[in-house]
Amino acid sequence: MEKVCCYLLLKLYFKGRKELFEGLAMESLEKDWIEYPVIHLDLNAKKFDTENDLIRLIDRQLLVYEALNTVHVPVMKRSMTVWLL
Repeated sequence: MEKVCCYLLLKLYFKGRKELFEGLAMESLEKDWIEYPVIHLDLNAKKFDTENDLIRLIDRQLLVYEALNTVHVPVMKRSMTVWLL
């Protein structure tokens, strides 16, 4: 449950939902509540035996996101950083 709450909190923060943080320390720490795109990558879809398996799955999920949101997500490079919650 804690991971879900943390994920939702970060998602709302990056979506720029300032009104949800009124009265909290986070409200005063952020000056320009800018909205950033939030992409949810489901990495439970399969077992990754190789780095290429992971890269292919992420590329597929980014293509779906790109199609749904009419934005261009550059193809992933070999050196990548993936933030996991």
